[in-house]
Amino acid sequence: MRRLLLIVIVMFSISFCENAPEYINSLARGMSDIFDDDFNGAQNIFDSLSTAHPDDPMPKVFNIIAVASEMQDAEKYSNSDKLWKEISDVESLCISRWGKEPKEPWAAFAYGTLLGYKAVFRHILERGSTISLWRDASDAADMFKIALSDSSAGDEAANGLGNYYYWFSKKAGLLRSVGFVSDNREEGIALLKRAAKKSKISKDSALHSLVFILFDAGDTAGSVDAAERLIEHHPKSRTAQWDMLFTRFVKGDWNDVIELVEPLYKYYGGKSDFNICQLGIIGAEASLQMGDTTKCCGYIKNVEKHANNSD
Repeated sequence: MRRLLLIVIVMFSISFCENAPEYINSLARGMSDIFDDDFNGAQNIFDSLSTAHPDDPMPKVFNIIAVASEMQDAEKYSNSDKLWKEISDVESLCISRWGKEPKEPWAAFAYGTLLGYKAVFRHILERGSTISLWRDASDAADMFKIALSDSSAGDEAANGLGNYYYWFSKKAGLLRSVGFVSDNREEGIALLKRAAKKSKISKDSALHSLVFILFDAGDTAGSVDAAERLIEHHPKSRTAQWDMLFTRFVKGDWNDVIELVEPLYKYYGGKSDFNICQLGIIGAEASLQMGDTTKCCGYIKNVEKHANNSD
């Protein structure tokens, strides 16, 4: 009887302490493709995983990330209704497969990641109130806390939970003046640094987050280091180039700013008026700081032209 009881206990423990998914390396490749701006390549990987594992919501969660990242890169949200419905459908699948409170750390990480993206896009697409955003984000954080019970899932979840702890702290970010959460900024930064160092899937996302979080926290040198590490991983990545542009702009390295603006400016021409306007304003400021008023006026005229277009 004791032996049977022991076996039951061991099997019960194993069922809630599963290893990382067998396809974790494929998830990591897909996320790397996203940072290399190969959104189709990433979606092909995640679609293939969904075909091979039709009852597993995790690949579908990551496919949403790929689709959402492509939208954010172009700053075009004409298909936002379709994406919002997909988020809702995959959320229902997660609940059906894992329940509203998954006990398995990797399931909690995947579900938390979906809820985190739901919060981000609720904010971007203005779908709901600040309270709705807060609820999505806090639900995601609860999932990430479950994932922390496993070391490898916790390395991944540290990215999402780190962002939550920092940006929702009462002295930083979205709710600075509201103060729903106590000041957990330092813990948030520590979690993000853990993800940037140890995770397979979330490493680049954590570095990207650290660029802005460390700057907000007053650590400009750390922000620059995170941007440089990201572009070292993905030298042709537009996300990494934007991050480098941000750090060079706040440092006042105007020559570097112009060098970073130009290839992005060329890429987004005819693709995204919004991005052209952002880059034009940055280029105009850098040119003015360098004393090149002719180039500054050229940027401003182009901003005026593209600002009148419908993106």
